[in-house]
Amino acid sequence: MTKQFLRFVVLTLVFVAFGAIDIASAQNPVTFRVRMSIKMREGTFQPGSGDIVRVAAAFSDWGNSTDTLRDIGAVDSVYEKVISLPTGFITNGYKFLKTLRGGIDWESNFPNPSNNREYTVPAGGAVLPIEWFDRDSIFTAASNVPVTFRVNMSIKIRETGFQPGAGDIVRIAGSFNDWQNSRDTLKDLTPIDSIYEKTVTMLEHTSINFKFLKTLRAGLDWESNFPTTTNNRVYVVPVGGGTYQGGFFDRDSIFTPPVAVSVTFRVNMRVKILETTFQPGAGDIVRVAGSFNDWGNSRDTLIDVAPLDSIYQKTVTMLEGAALDYKFLKTPRGGLDWEGDPPGGPGNRRGTVPVGGTTLPAVWFNNDSVVNAPVSANVRWQVDMNAFLTLGWFQPANRDTMEVRGGFNGWGGTRTALQRDPLTASTYFAVLPFIGSSGDQLQYKFFNDLDSAGATARFPGYLHSGGGNTRDDFAYEHPYTRGDGNQVFTVNTGGDISPGPWNKQGIHPKGLLLNNTDSVTVTLKVNMGPAKRAAVPPFNPATDTVKVFLQDRLWVSQQQARQGAASFPIVRTAIRQVPANDSLYQVTFTFVGRTHYGLLYGWRYTKPGTGDVSEGAGLGAQGGYRVRFVQPLAANSFPRNYVAPQDAWVGPAPLPGETPPFSPFTDVKPDLTAGIPQTYTLDQNYPNPFNPTTTIKYSIPGAARVTLKVYNLLGQEVATLVNENQPAGKYIALFERNTLATGVYFYKLEAGKFSETKKMLLLK
Repeated sequence: MTKQFLRFVVLTLVFVAFGAIDIASAQNPVTFRVRMSIKMREGTFQPGSGDIVRVAAAFSDWGNSTDTLRDIGAVDSVYEKVISLPTGFITNGYKFLKTLRGGIDWESNFPNPSNNREYTVPAGGAVLPIEWFDRDSIFTAASNVPVTFRVNMSIKIRETGFQPGAGDIVRIAGSFNDWQNSRDTLKDLTPIDSIYEKTVTMLEHTSINFKFLKTLRAGLDWESNFPTTTNNRVYVVPVGGGTYQGGFFDRDSIFTPPVAVSVTFRVNMRVKILETTFQPGAGDIVRVAGSFNDWGNSRDTLIDVAPLDSIYQKTVTMLEGAALDYKFLKTPRGGLDWEGDPPGGPGNRRGTVPVGGTTLPAVWFNNDSVVNAPVSANVRWQVDMNAFLTLGWFQPANRDTMEVRGGFNGWGGTRTALQRDPLTASTYFAVLPFIGSSGDQLQYKFFNDLDSAGATARFPGYLHSGGGNTRDDFAYEHPYTRGDGNQVFTVNTGGDISPGPWNKQGIHPKGLLLNNTDSVTVTLKVNMGPAKRAAVPPFNPATDTVKVFLQDRLWVSQQQARQGAASFPIVRTAIRQVPANDSLYQVTFTFVGRTHYGLLYGWRYTKPGTGDVSEGAGLGAQGGYRVRFVQPLAANSFPRNYVAPQDAWVGPAPLPGETPPFSPFTDVKPDLTAGIPQTYTLDQNYPNPFNPTTTIKYSIPGAARVTLKVYNLLGQEVATLVNENQPAGKYIALFERNTLATGVYFYKLEAGKFSETKKMLLLK
């Protein structure tokens, strides 16, 4: 072979080789197309929320692809992109992927190449056929599925920034449950791991923005950067539901030991000094007391550092993040005077010790910034025993007596016995002096001291002496208008004042079953659904027992005397209704005369192996128990069967009451102790001034048509107290108007040809 021939062959091969490279490297326009309409209908592709679709392959570095397709036609949901590619087979194929706000969603089986789409690029390029995303052309409606959210609170617990024992809770809040209005509280189902969780039902494919937040006694503590959306957590609900492992609260897994810092408490005592209820010159002191210093055993006395401002203060060392749950109290010589609500109660001052400590703003003691003038008063404490006398539950002839008890006499520390009013046979009263401030609110209850030898026989379970609080359960009245809470009387202007006349427990004489043969079958119903969602521990209808507790021990005891203790228990088990709805329960029982029409009760449930979980605010609190009245057909007349309106579980909060069919105050009634009057008379109302009730006495010497009306200064009628034919006698009428404004009012009596008008003053 000659050198010239070899040279020709080599040059030819080189030419061919370079020519092949040029041919392979030629760029061809390829249009990739995918139809997204099914995914849009299913909610898994939402371009309006920022979702995009891409094509990815080896030529675009797969997951790092930036080849985004566009909906050129807008109405057809076909997304496309033109990409320049060399002629030949696309190595390892390609796939489409979409971004679901919170991440990437590939077509099936990625990164397994066996299910990739394949294509060979022809010379000159091509427009590829329209493909369905994920080869799915069948619409499948999204379903509601359970999603469990979890967050680890162990770091915050160690740092004292989350204290479940102090009432702190953790919630999830986001676009799916109205952010700040969220009530989705997480529970620590396995307490040793400090992982809190909550399962929520949500729609598949839904994308949510959310955060965890905790309540630190005084407010909400969100994870960082809320309410901006830049640092929200994002989750797309998968098919069939799932579990979101949220990691540590605020994404903080580093324990930072809390630091001891100074907290300065400040309270302004000027109003109480001017009202003379705080007299530092007489030895009175003011303290701060709370969970951090053992409440009633507190020795943290505040000092008036700058005497001219009457602001008392004390600096206490506490840990950053610790719970502040406290009140101020003063010692007015005779004992402790706390700010409103019992220590540890719902009205406590609350907060969290901030980083670096703090000096708290000066607050008014009891949040009272208005000086009420010092007053002196003679308070006529009076109660009408008509209903209890009629039923035989109060027997003065057998040495039963009445007392009034309240904060003003140490709740019986100094016994205040009531005596019968000679003018009204059923009224018992006592007049006590009071020195304080206008606006003072006196809490009290009447106490039925059953001192007769037959009390135990009349009231099974009653103990005349001993037995802890059993006797008090029978003796203290249970005010139905207060849900068994204490009654409250506002002193206002002082002088001769009275909170009555009040029918004991608010039970009117017209609300009685008077015959032993009378009976009413009552059905009480409750929806326990809220207890499954909000109670702690939550109610489980599969294992827990629902009960109703009857609170009025005197009422229950009378039924036990008639029917037997076993036949009329104080606690009754409820029966679940409608198996398809596991939230509805009811109790049915029959009570017999002689008794009254009031029902005082609360719902509770028992978990196996644990104690009861009860609703209500508890004994002594307003609305501590539920109140119902069997609705009468007429005075002292009732239906044989009564189904009460359905209740709904409330939890540890004041419970709803029911307005009594008859007034809890004494109506107009004759004075049976007096003889036939000789003349018409209209007495001055008593007390006067009054708030909110007063009595008006009048007499008529013969039968007559009687009207007694009240008018305002414009001559407009505001109340009709009497409008009926009455026989000769002396009468007492009650005027009660909580809705009227302070001012002068006139009351006018007309009987036969007699007419007289007097004025009275309402002060609030």
